[in-house]
Amino acid sequence: MARVAIKKLRSLDKRLLLQRQREVQKDGSGAPYTEWVNDATVWAEIKPEPFFGRYAETLAAMGLQVQQDKIIGLRIRHRPEVDTTWRGMIGTRLLEFLNVANFQEDNSFMVILAREIVGG
Repeated sequence: MARVAIKKLRSLDKRLLLQRQREVQKDGSGAPYTEWVNDATVWAEIKPEPFFGRYAETLAAMGLQVQQDKIIGLRIRHRPEVDTTWRGMIGTRLLEFLNVANFQEDNSFMVILAREIVGG
C-alpha cells in the first residue's frame, strides 16, 4: 500500500503556480477591478491524453476538443479552495481551469481540466 502512495507522489513532477482573482480599488476613480494574485506553488502531474476519455462528455458539452483547444489534465494534492475561478501556470504556460474535481472523493488528490491560454 505504501509503495502505491509513494509512486503517486513521485508522478507529481511539475511545479504549478496557482493564481486566484482578487478585487482591488487602486485606480483614481475608486472603481474596483480584479487582478490575478499568486496563491501557492504546488507539485502537479500532467496527465497523458488517454486520460481524457473519461471526460469526453464534459469536454463535448463545453464545445472543446483536446488537440485544437490545447486541453491538458493536471493532478495535484487536494486543495479545497481551488475551483474554476482560479488559473495556473507551469513555467510560462498560462492555464485556465475548466473543471476541478475531487479525485475519488477521498480528499487526497484533485484532477483539473485546463485549457492553455495562448498569448494571454
